[in-house]
Amino acid sequence: MMASLFAMMPACATLPDERPAVEHDPVILTNSKVEKVCPHELLLEVPGRPATPAGAIVKANELALGWLRDLGSYVTLIETRLIDAAGECPK
Repeated sequence: MMASLFAMMPACATLPDERPAVEHDPVILTNSKVEKVCPHELLLEVPGRPATPAGAIVKANELALGWLRDLGSYVTLIETRLIDAAGECPK
């Protein structure tokens, strides 16, 4: 082993002073663009609520009436969120 090590030393001593040119890795450019867009549905006008007909009477038990009140609150919440979201869309 030592003999082969000493045999290589003269070869190392005769290496040229300049190393050959090495090509660098190519440069990759990445461009990103952030664009705020809105779904088409948000750009549509929220339709008005249907009017309660004159003389309309709802006969139901308390559970059904509570459900109808909750449904009305839910519709109001959804309408408000749609209107607020549409207001954030770019013009």
